[in-house]
Amino acid sequence: MVIRYLMKISGYSRQQLTRLIAQYRKTGHLKRRQRTVAGFKRKYTKEISICWPRHSL
Repeated sequence: MVIRYLMKISGYSRQQLTRLIAQYRKTGHLKRRQRTVAGFKRKYTKEISICWPRHSL
């Protein structure tokens, strides 16, 4: 029940919360990790993406 509440307010998955709870119970604290902003490298250059056809929905 508490995990469902934390899932709703935090946006974390059940697996992530389970891991974080286990880490807290083991060490007594949680480490904050910085989120990576750019997870993937750019595949196309800006010039190519301008020429890329855009499809309307």
